[in-house]
Amino acid sequence: MNKKKAIAVIAIIAMVFTMMPVALFAADTESTRLAGASRVETALKVCDAGWQSAETVILAPSDQENLVDALAAAPLAGQEEAPILVTPKGSLDPSVKAKISSLGAKKVYVIGAISDKVKNEVAALSGITVIKLAGSNRIATAKTITAELDNPSGTFVVGVEGMADALAVASYAAANNFAIAIANADGSIAQADLVGDITYIVGGKTRVKDIPGAKRFAGNNRFLTNAEVAKGLSYNFDNVYVANGITLVDALSVAPLAARNRSFVLLVSTNEVLSIEGITNSTRAIAVGGTAVVPARIIDRVGSGNSQPDAEFEVQALNLLQLTVELDDSDYDKEALEDVNNYDFEGYVDDARRSINIVDAEIDRSIVTLTLKESVDNQSEATLVIDEDLAGKELTYKNIEFLDRKVPEVESVEVIGKDTVKVIFSEPMTDLDDMEDEFELEMDSKEYSVDQVVGLDHNYEANITVRGEFEEDTLAVAVGSGLTDHAGFKVEAESFEIEVEEDTDPPEVIGYKDATKQGVTLIFDQDIRIEDDDRDNYYHTNDDNHIDDDIDEDVDLNGNELTLKFTDNPLPEGRSYVYVSSGAVADLWDNENNLLKLRVDIEMDEVVPIVNKVEYDSDSNVITVIFSEDMDDDSAEGADNYTLVDEDGEDVRISSAELDDDEVTLELRDSNPELGTYKLTIQDVEDIAGNPIAKVTFNVKIDDTNPPEFPDSVYYQGSGSDYTFYVEFSEAMAVSGNYSIKDLSKYAIFDESEDRYIDLESAEEDGEFDVDLSLTDGNKSVRIAVDGFDLDPEEDTFIINRVADLRGNYTERFSSSNLEFVSMENKTIEIAADGVFATDRTTIEVEFEESLDVYEVDDFFIEVDGEESDYIIAGLEVEEDNKIILYIDEDTMLPSDLNDSGEILSLATRGGDGDEDYTIESENSYGSKLEAGQSKPIVDKILPGLVEQNDKDTDRPYAGSGKNGSDDGVPIVYGVYSEASDFTMVTAEFDETLKAIDEDIINVNDGDNEVLNVLSDGTSGTLIFIVDGELDRRDDIEIAIIRDEAGNYETDFEFEIEYEVEIED
Repeated sequence: MNKKKAIAVIAIIAMVFTMMPVALFAADTESTRLAGASRVETALKVCDAGWQSAETVILAPSDQENLVDALAAAPLAGQEEAPILVTPKGSLDPSVKAKISSLGAKKVYVIGAISDKVKNEVAALSGITVIKLAGSNRIATAKTITAELDNPSGTFVVGVEGMADALAVASYAAANNFAIAIANADGSIAQADLVGDITYIVGGKTRVKDIPGAKRFAGNNRFLTNAEVAKGLSYNFDNVYVANGITLVDALSVAPLAARNRSFVLLVSTNEVLSIEGITNSTRAIAVGGTAVVPARIIDRVGSGNSQPDAEFEVQALNLLQLTVELDDSDYDKEALEDVNNYDFEGYVDDARRSINIVDAEIDRSIVTLTLKESVDNQSEATLVIDEDLAGKELTYKNIEFLDRKVPEVESVEVIGKDTVKVIFSEPMTDLDDMEDEFELEMDSKEYSVDQVVGLDHNYEANITVRGEFEEDTLAVAVGSGLTDHAGFKVEAESFEIEVEEDTDPPEVIGYKDATKQGVTLIFDQDIRIEDDDRDNYYHTNDDNHIDDDIDEDVDLNGNELTLKFTDNPLPEGRSYVYVSSGAVADLWDNENNLLKLRVDIEMDEVVPIVNKVEYDSDSNVITVIFSEDMDDDSAEGADNYTLVDEDGEDVRISSAELDDDEVTLELRDSNPELGTYKLTIQDVEDIAGNPIAKVTFNVKIDDTNPPEFPDSVYYQGSGSDYTFYVEFSEAMAVSGNYSIKDLSKYAIFDESEDRYIDLESAEEDGEFDVDLSLTDGNKSVRIAVDGFDLDPEEDTFIINRVADLRGNYTERFSSSNLEFVSMENKTIEIAADGVFATDRTTIEVEFEESLDVYEVDDFFIEVDGEESDYIIAGLEVEEDNKIILYIDEDTMLPSDLNDSGEILSLATRGGDGDEDYTIESENSYGSKLEAGQSKPIVDKILPGLVEQNDKDTDRPYAGSGKNGSDDGVPIVYGVYSEASDFTMVTAEFDETLKAIDEDIINVNDGDNEVLNVLSDGTSGTLIFIVDGELDRRDDIEIAIIRDEAGNYETDFEFEIEYEVEIED
């Protein structure tokens, strides 16, 4: 979090100290939860509840970036017994204006960034004196406000990032006439800023340096600091106000209410509450904010801390695709119950145990039904883990039995349209979309041909559409026995007779769900279809605010539910109306809708997102970050917002970040990272409402969790009764323990001639023949020498029993299949999949499936679209046994953007079709050759940069591509200064197209020259921007990040103007 934003949040805390409705609480003494709304509306409601009249009013800016101006307003409001009202800095809200008049105010303090226009409009009100309190910067404004305090008792000093620390002492400061001061970024504060006789420091020494004579309240985190405040200051603990210590914003208004009774504000998270000295089971706990930020279970635990009875859930399988969680009588957060990220499931699919995603969580009273992405094996057991965010602590339910012995049934059949019948089953079915032949429909000897079957509601339902239209008569529907459930049981063939009665009523919207600023799902009274998919037919507020794209019926429509996405034109917070134009949809009887208008209430989203889970997937070599909610594309896909360091503190490059709703996948540039514990830092990532995540660091264990695989065959050398076998695994294997590859009992030969298995350990011990085992290739390969056994390589086979890899992962199966023997002479070694990377225009890194001992540069060449190209490979360097670097001749350098031309560049090996006479020379010590005729695409890992030219004269203005001097390697960066307008137009030519660059990330001369505008944003390869003032040759330019289309990026990219700046009149 940047300093300005940190100070701003602290200011918000102080600003709203007096914004909680005292009268509201007094009116309802049994209330245990208080909630707020938008800043302007909340301030007015608080004023209504707490002040029928007020001689003084404090008016502060509601704009997010200026809320910091009101830092010291709370003590001033307490002194003046004044409410704090907020309004946009550039305009006076009409309701606020009316409230100032109705209060009978005689004096209004106008704070910080409030404009003169607003100030003058207030001053024009009858009988009001306006006092403007503002300084040259945020801290100066706070000092100016503090100067209005009469004889303050003391000062609380918090750090620039001490938002929670300020909230911890807010009620005490308001009740006891203490000022709140902010230390400088280095933790220092001037003696003159400490007012009163007493000074307290809140927070650790990294935020606020020691002050002689000052007492410090600090813990290892914000919650422990909060506890230290409770222990060190005097409070009345009859009532305690419970606020979320992570989101903070929802709870800020409670401080003045708490101050009236000298009550304490307790900070909690959604799953943790500390035991606080002075707070007991008899203390009355009042939650501040909704259950999303202060769950009911947290309130229940106030006074006892984190010791609470375990949640009582009953978990059982419903069918092979679903399971249910039956809740106890506790008050659970509905959003948490519906969040599929709060559940982790492991079960068996095809006899292999693995993690299976939960794709849906539906609540029906006290039952939550969880639907899996795929069904599990019948007669198998599974494990469900329920996250602590839902249950208060992590709960694990093991040995959930999935046993399906029920035959599926047809529960109902109904005509829902002129050509559509809906069939509802007792459980989810499989492959409904391909089951046209399983339904027969007939009316008065007329047979209807089935056009399509569409599965709905996880395949509990099937909509059968026919060719033709039904008459109003009796329809016979036959359901065949070919329909199966996930256990393989078939539905019993059955016939139904139903009456067709035409529906003439147009479809109506009866409700909505999943309403956010970015979209809403409308619920109709019946299944519908789309008549007109034009996005202009679906809008909110007015017809300018249409949905993002035309309706996609296959994606956006699910039976009677229509999802509208308003990402580009967000729904406003609070009350709004969503419209569907007449004739845009129709029911399945062809009744078109009338104009539909639905009121939708959007709650203000001020909940700061958090990271729920970070894990490494060794199979895909990616790190997955799962957030608590859907995130903003731009910030979440900014790879520079994620920093990964290894155990030595070295940065590990993240090549790309890809967002899917609430999940970000980070691709590592290194295809084979060292195993160990890394640290991933995440910052500057926002949710779709613009709330930024707090900077956070996670340990990420880069480990191999995938089970090793048995080889497909076993190589051999030798003849007669003297052979050497080579058992080659794809990774380093365990050499100790029960599954060690050194254990001879793990290997057997099947002797086809005698129809028997020969265990090699037993054969060695019994003296049947000699066996010698050794390991090679870093414990990836087992070499077994056999002397005295007459092998028939054409008929005999080899078996491997269960073994484990170096990380302790063992093979899924207890033994391999019977593996064929293959002569070592026939073995070839491949280039690894995705193992070819261009790291710059003259360097290609290549990784092989196995090590080679001899590499020959002539074995390789570069193809373009499958044909040999003119690119020249000039040299080869061995980096590791299975990795080499190929160097491209500078006269035939690779393009900067390998994908720009649409051509596919690949690294190929000689000896393929049409080149069979060529002999591959690259080989290992056993004579196994590099595979001939391979072709692997070259992955673009080339960082973007500037175009350079030779033979240039940089003492003169840039004159194009021609040669006019002797300077070589000169980047194309030049400027043209306009004397008339006093600005410089800077042009920089990049060697490939870039992601768009805006003026906010361009810095010129360390900020001395302001970037006014970007004319060409780099997406064409050219960046042109306008800078205030006159620039000169060698002036410095820095771009925070440049990123090419392949996802390669450079941060803090620095360059300078290379040519004499041209001057125009």
